[in-house]
Amino acid sequence: MKRSAILGLLLLPAFSCMDDDTANCTTAECEGKMALNYTQDSNGFYHVPLDWSGQYYPRFDLYVEGSKTVSDCRYNNLSVVSAVFDTDTYWFIDDSLAITFPLYSPWTSLYTNYYWDHPLSIGDTTIILSQFEGYPVPIVQKDTRIYLDEYFPGSDYQPADEYEPSNSNDFLWSKRIVGPIHPDLVGDTITIYMAMDWDCGDKSEAREDFFVNVIIE
Repeated sequence: MKRSAILGLLLLPAFSCMDDDTANCTTAECEGKMALNYTQDSNGFYHVPLDWSGQYYPRFDLYVEGSKTVSDCRYNNLSVVSAVFDTDTYWFIDDSLAITFPLYSPWTSLYTNYYWDHPLSIGDTTIILSQFEGYPVPIVQKDTRIYLDEYFPGSDYQPADEYEPSNSNDFLWSKRIVGPIHPDLVGDTITIYMAMDWDCGDKSEAREDFFVNVIIE
């Protein structure tokens, strides 16, 4: 009985170490978050002032952080971490949606180089796409997956990345452009949801519990 008890005590630390070694991420539990370079109030809501003076509806940047995977989960020493998004906010296209096409002439157009392969347009034409009236437009693309990268701190030949994770030793980063935002959404609170995946073969992990609240101004 005494020998069995001693053997159990000797094996317990070994099993604990094995549990730690099987973690998929360098942060033990795989973590992620969304962040914006705007003021955040005491309730956690971001206040996003947009420029409404342009020709097109405005957009804003949403930054993403995600834990790096451990070496056993990497491919060519690279962590494969990705994210997809959803939202509760849509706006609807009206009957004045239009697109403009440039017009070219094979005989009279000027060209940008001597090889005659980049003509300059001689005019343009606008087409009204009234058939899309009432089509819902989500404020964030729902069918596009982004992949997170290592943070680059900069060098003599290349500037640093535009966003630095809270801990670049353990976290990757990427960016999702949100929009276009319709003027009718000014003053509204919108919610953006994120699901993140950490690729580790048969041990891959996924989380869908990320969200951020934004007030459009």
